[in-house]
Amino acid sequence: MRLGLRLAWASMLLGAIWAGNALAAPLPLPPSVVPAPIENAGSARMLKLDRLAFRLRDGQVWGKSGTWLFCDVAPFPLYWKAEEQDWDLSRFSAILNEEAARLGLPTGGDNLFEVSQPAGSLLLGVAVDNVEARLCVFDPEGGPQSFRGEMILTIEWQIYDPLQRRLVSRVKTQAGYRLHSGYEDGIDRLLHGAFRENAVALLADDDFRRSVVTDPGAPSAVAQQWPPLRLTAAGVQPQPPAAAAQSAVSVLSDAGHGSGFLVSANGEILTNAHVVGRSKYVKVRWTDGTEALGEVVRSDPRRDVALIKIAPPEGRAPLRLDLSPPQAGEDVYAVGTPLDEAFEGTITRGIVSATRLTEGLRFIQSDVTVNPGNSGGPLVNSRGQVIAITVASFQPGSTPTGINLFIPIADALTALNIQVGD
Repeated sequence: MRLGLRLAWASMLLGAIWAGNALAAPLPLPPSVVPAPIENAGSARMLKLDRLAFRLRDGQVWGKSGTWLFCDVAPFPLYWKAEEQDWDLSRFSAILNEEAARLGLPTGGDNLFEVSQPAGSLLLGVAVDNVEARLCVFDPEGGPQSFRGEMILTIEWQIYDPLQRRLVSRVKTQAGYRLHSGYEDGIDRLLHGAFRENAVALLADDDFRRSVVTDPGAPSAVAQQWPPLRLTAAGVQPQPPAAAAQSAVSVLSDAGHGSGFLVSANGEILTNAHVVGRSKYVKVRWTDGTEALGEVVRSDPRRDVALIKIAPPEGRAPLRLDLSPPQAGEDVYAVGTPLDEAFEGTITRGIVSATRLTEGLRFIQSDVTVNPGNSGGPLVNSRGQVIAITVASFQPGSTPTGINLFIPIADALTALNIQVGD
């Protein structure tokens, strides 16, 4: 790593002393920040450091330097050299993850479902607006240089949501770090130490916390754009789980094919946002082969749910919904169109394994067999009521594990601002 450091210790020191330069004091560091505990830290979205840029001008003074014993006697300026840097983000990412983990925020190392997680992480951009440094250099004859001193970074953090495709927050921090002892890699240590202190300041910022921490099951910002939609509840009579296949559909879009199911007699169908993709119109196919044109009227990519509207179908009964949380060990049945359109109406059986909370979103975990194409289909209980929507399968190396994820139906309705009444 080069920070434009060009040192000529002995000659410049003598020249400065002869010129009568004054003493320079050590850099005063900004006060350290101690983040308070984060409420609902486990419901926060995961952060991924995506890019790092320095905004210093070519020739800008970024620090001062002096010899080891006379560091503050006649220091000389250090000038930034604006050249393309090849920054290794791995160390900076590790620092950010370490500090986030201290507050209980989710990091890449402890998320079992990271591979199949549909929600996506928030991307973090780091723009370093200014660097202030004081370097004291020990330059033994025939040996490596070592450095101590202070460094202060002024950073603008940009938090980007790839699902909404926009910046959701900008946060400014300023923090520094001091080395009392000399190290051969002292400049790197100062840079990483100052970055860590800025990361801590970011994690303590209220605007940042509001951007990354969500209340599980609460309406998302996307949901506020739609007026409330009220669906009339289906009949209360239990029905065999196999009957759900008559109300399940295959959904064909520009993104491929998936599954869905009828939730109202007016022609509303629920599925996944990733099933409809960016399509405005999709084809809906019933298990008897009849088809209808559907319009995608609501979609929330973060919760990965979407609502399709078709003309009111004749002779099709909407599925009943059970908004209460299921119990572990309860029998469940997945309905959908796995792998190929020829397998529409496939029903598989399993049990509820657990309820998970990851990146601010609730999921029901089950060992019921699902495959690509099942996405958007219903997960029903033994009374034929929908309790969740199929969304993901944990399959490292394309090998089924019996670990599959489903969106609780209550959370799906909340994300789309849908209410169910009698």
